[in-house]
Amino acid sequence: MLGAVLFLLYTADVLNIIQRRGLVGHSYVDDSSIYLHLDSASCCTQLPIITACIDDISSLMFSNRLKINMDKTQRIWLGSPLQLAKLNVHTITLANVDIEVSDEVTCLGVVLDSTLKFAANVKKRAGSCFY
Repeated sequence: MLGAVLFLLYTADVLNIIQRRGLVGHSYVDDSSIYLHLDSASCCTQLPIITACIDDISSLMFSNRLKINMDKTQRIWLGSPLQLAKLNVHTITLANVDIEVSDEVTCLGVVLDSTLKFAANVKKRAGSCFY
């Protein structure tokens, strides 16, 4: 019971930091996601907001003797193929670690592809049915 209460306190602080930066986020068990809606022209100017948010969360976690697992940190651009072709940012540096843009990420067990066609998720689900 105490672990559940501590988790709720921790995630509330993380979500407060995300909201203070003007971003949207959600947390589930030990995963947190941060979202930012922007157009392709403003992506370079908006990335420092995400970086600052992650830095704030890292500071919070450090003060609670926790840390972000950068090996599990993923980043994806979502949009139409035409909009995705306009983007020229392929890495983002968080906590001195370069994170590459992925074509697919997993969020709560769902495989998301950059154009939201869900083909990879369907393939994964169909494969698990025949395993």
